[in-house]
Amino acid sequence: KENLNVAIAGDMTPEQAKAFVEKVFGKLTAQADTPAVPDTAELQNPGKSFAYEMDNPQTHIIIGHEGISVNDPDWPAVQLINYVLGSGGFDSRLMTEIREKRGLSYGVNSYLSDLQRAPTIQASLSASNENAAQAIDLLRSEWQKMSLTGPSDEELQNAKDYLTGSLILSLTSTGSIASVMNGLQQKGFGPNYINERNERLRAVTTEDARVVAGRLLNPDRLMVVAVGQPTGFTADTVLNYIPGITNPPTAAPDSEETNNENDTKPNMESP
Repeated sequence: KENLNVAIAGDMTPEQAKAFVEKVFGKLTAQADTPAVPDTAELQNPGKSFAYEMDNPQTHIIIGHEGISVNDPDWPAVQLINYVLGSGGFDSRLMTEIREKRGLSYGVNSYLSDLQRAPTIQASLSASNENAAQAIDLLRSEWQKMSLTGPSDEELQNAKDYLTGSLILSLTSTGSIASVMNGLQQKGFGPNYINERNERLRAVTTEDARVVAGRLLNPDRLMVVAVGQPTGFTADTVLNYIPGITNPPTAAPDSEETNNENDTKPNMESP
């Protein structure tokens, strides 16, 4: 029960809620018999690039970077920075530079992964093989610009307007209210956070966002993974199998050649 978070919205009294929770979850043990999970001390392979060749007309690209905890005082600033950088749809810098101005990709976005022990900022896009390298370069460039200057006054205000307004739109039914509240519980926020969130976002100044962007975003620490046949993209490491998905190639008996069959054969025993 120590890992249980319950959020209830609807026509139910506290007494009814307690009885319902006890009926459903009462047989759970008080504590979980699981080992503690250590915090991730450092993101692996910062600044490195990886490529996996696949016969496909497009290259699929995932980019990763260290993030911050949702409990960090700078979390509201990071939410706004990420919106301006890549999560704001056609208002974002990445979409403007990569899709609208140059047509290199149908879509590109950045997003915050708020895992408790391994927070990251990530970005993803797909581009034709001949445009993939240019798209990656542009993403790096926009990442660097954001780290140097942060968002403008207008960009920051647009991000605030959207993020504060979107909260109300996510609370339109008892099911969505319970879902939002449960999500806040899992992140460690108290019940009053939902009443404080928008004020925290509004309190972020342009200078605050600039400082946080400079502290957090570093284009030299971006990790890039490209799957396809990108023209002009030279990766630090070329993978001949996908870790955790396919088996590592093995040397054939009395031969230095790799077993090509294992390069693509799924490992059904992998988690």
